[in-house]
Amino acid sequence: MKSSTMHPKASILNIPLELLIEILKCLDYRTVLNCSQVCKEFHQIIKDSLELQYKIELEADGMIDGPRTVGSWSTSERLQLLLDRRARWRTLDWTRIVTLPLVGFCHAYELVGGVFAKTMGVGDNVGARHLTVASLPTRYDDGDMRILEDLGVTSRDFAIDPSQDLITLVDIDDSIPVNVRVTLHLRTISTNTAHKQASKPALECRAPGRITSCFIQIVDDIVGMFFWLQGPTLMIWNWRTGRLVVHCVADYNEGGQHPRPHERALPQLPQETWDFAFLSSRAFLLNSIHGRGFVHLFSFDGNGDPEIPPTLHATLTMPALEPPNTVHHFATHSAPFLGGDSSMGKPFTTDESSRIYMMTITYGQRARFHLFVKSEFLMSFFPSKPSDAKKGRPPMIDWKDWGPTKTRFIENDIHYQWLRYVHGHRAVMPPIPRPMSSWPISHHRLCVFDFKVHPTRLHDPCKAPSSKRARYHIVTIPTLIERKELFKERVETRLPYSVSSLEDKFNYSGFMIDEERLIGMKSSSSLGEGDLSKIDIFTF
Repeated sequence: MKSSTMHPKASILNIPLELLIEILKCLDYRTVLNCSQVCKEFHQIIKDSLELQYKIELEADGMIDGPRTVGSWSTSERLQLLLDRRARWRTLDWTRIVTLPLVGFCHAYELVGGVFAKTMGVGDNVGARHLTVASLPTRYDDGDMRILEDLGVTSRDFAIDPSQDLITLVDIDDSIPVNVRVTLHLRTISTNTAHKQASKPALECRAPGRITSCFIQIVDDIVGMFFWLQGPTLMIWNWRTGRLVVHCVADYNEGGQHPRPHERALPQLPQETWDFAFLSSRAFLLNSIHGRGFVHLFSFDGNGDPEIPPTLHATLTMPALEPPNTVHHFATHSAPFLGGDSSMGKPFTTDESSRIYMMTITYGQRARFHLFVKSEFLMSFFPSKPSDAKKGRPPMIDWKDWGPTKTRFIENDIHYQWLRYVHGHRAVMPPIPRPMSSWPISHHRLCVFDFKVHPTRLHDPCKAPSSKRARYHIVTIPTLIERKELFKERVETRLPYSVSSLEDKFNYSGFMIDEERLIGMKSSSSLGEGDLSKIDIFTF
């Protein structure tokens, strides 16, 4: 016989509400959403909790929470700002426009962490010694600008990470073409002195011929340089230890040439490597124009030996081509990385892992396409721990097994004059001319693509924003590209995205984008490409 004094049936709902919410706050957003489907009680608890709604909405926008300090934003204020920011990006409703004069030729430039920097040469010098650094305005403050008249070195290129107060200046001495000296000076942005976290004030290497172009990027404790000699070369250093950890050169044997003697022991790049991009501080991708085009995914030891090749984890193939079509150009662009704390003074900031990679592919001389793929898919090929790496030959993933569901492949003959047109999960297009009548073009269309969308979500607080100025819509129908003369089969891709567009008198040579801003680039019409008269900053 059962006792009449038995305790009521145990239930998690018997836990005090405050404690239950604290438990739910420890879960990731997907688990919280799953919990909301368990029962009506859970659904209502999660719906009524500001903390849990804020956690869900942060993930919906690819953001992470900022520091919680005395006097900083409350959860309610952060949620309100987050939703206001989302609505403004969807309708391109900026809070203000600030004009910043930046007259002069841009020898090299960067936009990282809310800082725009450019170098400018003097006279006929190859390289630049003059540096302008502008902390761009936000919706909260006006920013500032600092000019350094003489860097002390002639910089061919540079990279910055404001979150680490780091600038890397590339000085190339090619007075002796057969023994070119490349020096990477590791300085602070604030004082132009040697960086205290670097064990050496500069990194050096030798190149056997004239460098025609180079690309440099900083990711946490890593700095990488991809440049062209007789073919592509990739060098990666740990800038804090001063150690060269990756040194790969072109595969001359497969290209019909022979490697130079000093390169025989060096790891070789995949055949016809065209471009390079970091995926993290220990992973990168290489684009190859060989055959139909390939994307190779590598990892490396950040403290390793440059004679040990990086580890290839997977190769992704592009759509099969009809002969005699070939890939002419295959480049990748994504947002810069920040190695330090970028959230100070902000209610929230972009999650570094929430990013889109935009690849531009040209077939022959005219057919140009843009391919968008998420970082989370590319990183899925890397083990969480090196010991979990699979043995054997790395897989080659055919286009039909990844392209249709994991990408959006769009034909568009757009030319970018300025880089930094991708940030996080967004990409901004250059101003597209729009004739408003039979008269010459008077307006341009501004378009922003966003790949952090949730088409099936039912309870988006900013669902269906209305605006007389801009159009916003989510694209879920497949993009179909027939082009039977180019591809063996119809190319179909279905990665969802949204488009925000606005027509106005955008008289710019291009747009840049970052976490909080659109930047309209004003060129000096009398001086030519690469020259600036000013930039307009649209804050969100």
